[in-house]
Amino acid sequence: MNRRAALSAFLIAMASVSLAGGGLTKEFRAYKGKVPLSETALLYSIDDRNAEFGQSIVVKVDGQGTGFMGPTRTSARVLPGTHKFLIKAIWDFSSHLGGSTQGISVSSTYRELDMEIEVKDMKPLHVYVVRYRFEGENIVLGVEDLGERATYSPSVFARAAEF
Repeated sequence: MNRRAALSAFLIAMASVSLAGGGLTKEFRAYKGKVPLSETALLYSIDDRNAEFGQSIVVKVDGQGTGFMGPTRTSARVLPGTHKFLIKAIWDFSSHLGGSTQGISVSSTYRELDMEIEVKDMKPLHVYVVRYRFEGENIVLGVEDLGERATYSPSVFARAAEF
């Protein structure tokens, strides 16, 4: 395989990994029926200040799973009030591209941990972001309220906040 073909294969593989990590991301709506977006709050599991956790996802909202198959959920839209979120914190993510006479292979490694966090008194039109930090070997989650109709677009692969 020539150098140009190898580079093309690498770029395609990286795009595929990026898309799998969030390009198909859709927010999870944790309520039934039609509710105007202006009566909802939005929580993101991607911390724009800590790229190491850029693949973290919302697994459950108030005990309800966000879906086994389908897009990765990096945001959840909820009605006002107190809610519990199960977040899968994912870090130490790396991809490896290998090549041989048999072809190209892509592999990845990462660490993950499911953690529950409660967010009290979520307000309509507010955007909330899970913040991650290490305390020694432990991961600590916090939530920041960015305020009403805050502009938030954590990555080129995740849907931006909209109301």
